[in-house]
Amino acid sequence: MLRRMVEEGYITPEDAEEAKKAPIRLKKDDLDSPPGTDYFLSEVRRELEARYGKKRLLADGLTVITTLKRDWQIKANEAVLQGLNRLCNRHPGDTELSQSVQAALVAIEAKTGAVQALWGGKDFNKSQFNLATQGMMQPGSAFKAIIYTTALSKGIVAPNTIVVDEPISLPGANPQTLWEPENFDNTYMGPITVRTALTNSRNVISVKITRATGLRPIHDMARRMGIETPLANNLSISLGSSEVTPIEMARAFSTFPNLGKNVKPQFIQEVRNRKGEVIEKFEPVFKEAVDPVTAFQMVHLLRGVIQDGTGRNARVLGIPAGGKTGTTDNCQDAWFIGFTPEVVAAVWVGREDKKSLGKRETGGIVACPIWTSFMSVTKKEMITKDFSMPQGIALVPVDRQTGEIIIPNKDDERSFVWEAMRENLLPPLHPPPGKFELPSWLKRLDDFLF
Repeated sequence: MLRRMVEEGYITPEDAEEAKKAPIRLKKDDLDSPPGTDYFLSEVRRELEARYGKKRLLADGLTVITTLKRDWQIKANEAVLQGLNRLCNRHPGDTELSQSVQAALVAIEAKTGAVQALWGGKDFNKSQFNLATQGMMQPGSAFKAIIYTTALSKGIVAPNTIVVDEPISLPGANPQTLWEPENFDNTYMGPITVRTALTNSRNVISVKITRATGLRPIHDMARRMGIETPLANNLSISLGSSEVTPIEMARAFSTFPNLGKNVKPQFIQEVRNRKGEVIEKFEPVFKEAVDPVTAFQMVHLLRGVIQDGTGRNARVLGIPAGGKTGTTDNCQDAWFIGFTPEVVAAVWVGREDKKSLGKRETGGIVACPIWTSFMSVTKKEMITKDFSMPQGIALVPVDRQTGEIIIPNKDDERSFVWEAMRENLLPPLHPPPGKFELPSWLKRLDDFLF
C-alpha cells in the first residue's frame, strides 16, 4: 500500500519509511462497526480530503473523532430495515418493490449540528452513492413547513387565520391550459384555520398561501433555512416539486427547535496529530433564518401534525415532538422530517426505479414509523423536557372551527386549542370576560388575498 502511494505521488519515499515505523493501532470499535457506517465514513473521508488533502490524510497519522453515536447508528439500521420489511410485506409477491426499494435517514443534534446517525442506502458495496447526503428527491408536502414559515414571518397569515379549502383553477404552463391542484384525498374541508390546513396537509391551502406570500420570499427563506439546491420558480413549489436532499431538509427543520437558527450538519468533532494534540476542533455553525416568535409558532403547529394529523403514528413516543409528512405524486416518495428539543431527523423512502411505493403508501404510513422507531433511542438520553418559548408569544385558547379567541370550555377541551400567537397583535380583553377576536384583516384574509 505504501509503495503504491509513493508511485502515485501521494507521499514521498521518506514519508513511506516513517509510516512503516509507526505502530498500527486498531480500536475494538474499528473491528465491529455498526451496520451502515460505511456511508457515514465516506462523508468523513470526503471532508478530510477536502480540508487536508489525500497525502497528509494518509501519511500524517491523524486521529479523527467523529460525531457518530454507535447505539443510534445501530437503531437507525434496525428502524430502516424493519420499516422496509413492513412495506414489502404489505405487497406480497411484488419482487420489483423488494429489490428496488431504498431509504435514507439522517439525524443531527439540534444544538450542535453533529450528525449522530446516517443511513445512506441498503448496500455500500453495490453503490457508494449516499442517498442521505447526495440523493435528490422531491419532498412533497414536507416543504410546506418552509412555506408556512415564510407566510407567518411576513404576517400573511396567523395560526388561526381562516382560509377556504376548495377546488381552484389557475393559469397553467401556457395560456391554453389550467392547473387545478387537488388535495391528496380529493376532498375539501371548506373554511378552516391555518393550523387545520397544515395538520391535515391540505394542498389547495398551500397553493393559496404560496400565491399570497410570493415565490421570492419563499426562495429566500429556504436558503436561510439551509436549502442550497435550486428551487422551482413557479407555484408547483407549494406542493414540494423541487428536489432536495434529506440532510438539507434536516438542516432546514433544525430552525424550529433552535428558535430561528439553522445549524450546519457536521461529521467531525476534532482532529488530532500523531502526538495526540488537537489540531482542529469543530464548533457549531448557525445561520439566522427567521425570528424566534415565528419559529416557535411553527414548533407549535408542527406538534399538531403529530398530535392530530398525518404524523399521528409518532404519538407513541410520548415526548415533545413536531414534524411534517411528505408524499409525492403516485406515492413515489415518502418522507417524514421531525424534531424534538434536542434531535432533528429526516427519513425518506422511495424506489431506485422511480416507480410507486404502492397505493396510499404515504409519508405518514411508510416514513413516519421509521422515524418514530429510530427516535425511541434518543428518548433515553433526552435532557431538555420541552421546547423553549421565546418572549413575544402568548398562548391563548382558539376555537378550532372558527379561529376565534375564546374563553375556554373545560368541559369540551377538543373544541379549542392553545395557540401560539404574537403577543403584540392580540387585542385587549376588556371586562366583563367574553369572546373577543383578532382584527378581521388578520383572522380572515381569504376574501381579498385568495
